[in-house]
Amino acid sequence: LAKTYPVTMPVDGRIARIDLEPGDTVKKGAALVEIDLVPFQQAVAEAEAAVKELEAEIAVKRDNRLEEIAAEDANAAVQAAKEALSASDEEVAAQKARQERAAKDLTRKQELFDRKVIAEDQLDDANLDAETSLIELRKQEFYRAALKAMVVAVNLYPRAVKQWIAKKGLEGSVLDHKLAQTKARLALARHRLQLARIVSPIDGIVLERHEQGDR
Repeated sequence: LAKTYPVTMPVDGRIARIDLEPGDTVKKGAALVEIDLVPFQQAVAEAEAAVKELEAEIAVKRDNRLEEIAAEDANAAVQAAKEALSASDEEVAAQKARQERAAKDLTRKQELFDRKVIAEDQLDDANLDAETSLIELRKQEFYRAALKAMVVAVNLYPRAVKQWIAKKGLEGSVLDHKLAQTKARLALARHRLQLARIVSPIDGIVLERHEQGDR
């Protein structure tokens, strides 16, 4: 040989066997040492699995279709609640006007009855109308209060969905960083696996064999 190429271990590992003896000829690219590749292959497989798992998790974090549908439904619910509250405001105002009119009519009927102008049953009818109008007003006011509370509660839903989407985005960013680190580990594991395959750089003859183990 015009040049001597000593063989050194580029990575830590376990030599399974060495079949070559001094004087044996070797071709360029032929295996010089058989190293136990299982640990290196396992490291690659584990890194590949970790990359796939993180990529799948990131895909879930990036998929906001369900949240977007929920946001649309929430906004629709908010709008519907506001419209219902607005209609309730109008109904309360109308019922309040009817109640005030019934109260004034009762006062007028009471004065007429006191002057013996109308009969008692007319006063009773006016009193019943006034009481009924007041009861109806209280019902409408209670219904409006319930709707107002519902609007406040429903308004929290779109905000919660928005915050959830933002939270998923932050978690996705963290996972992106983890994925980059895991891909780096995968690249290193593949490189170490490649280094563990020790082959002859040239055609030549084995000159020496420094380590002799069990065959």
